[in-house]
Amino acid sequence: MTKFLSHPWVLFLLLLAQPMVRADGFNLDWARENQAHIVMKLSPEQITTVGRERKLILTDSQRRTLSKFTKKEPRILGVESIGEPDCGCCISSVFWTATNEVTIWIERLVDDEERNNWYYEVRHKAGYYTVDAEGQLYAAGKHLSWEQFERSVLASEDGKYIHLSLPPEGPEDFTARVKQLKTKNPYFRTKL
Repeated sequence: MTKFLSHPWVLFLLLLAQPMVRADGFNLDWARENQAHIVMKLSPEQITTVGRERKLILTDSQRRTLSKFTKKEPRILGVESIGEPDCGCCISSVFWTATNEVTIWIERLVDDEERNNWYYEVRHKAGYYTVDAEGQLYAAGKHLSWEQFERSVLASEDGKYIHLSLPPEGPEDFTARVKQLKTKNPYFRTKL
């Protein structure tokens, strides 16, 4: 067996197969092809609220649309950004997939009626930050300067993670600042 594993082709094949066996993340393209969903356009007010709090307050028309899929018409839905989920099992039914739209996964909406609020309520805990489409930072729905955010990240202690939720299409200069800051503290979690 050892002789077999030491063969160069075996190592090459194992390295090639590695990404296929990992169970990480959520794949938007795959989900859009294989899972029932609807895409909802957002009003300017909804874009602001989703960016600031990751909370979607539905209009009456949007609620009627969703009532076709679920017994209980939701008034508010928690929203995740594309890079947030660590796995495909515990994700929100609503993803902010473009500045002016969200994608709602029908099965998750039906199965997750009770837990959906968690996705915006968690944003009120210490260490959770959101960024809107214009690159403005928020903590618990309140505006935060870059300097305040940077101080929080750099002061975070071992084991206390900083979670930053980015917009689907953010300003490039902001993303560059986040990348640079991320190299300074391993407890700063965000997917770029």
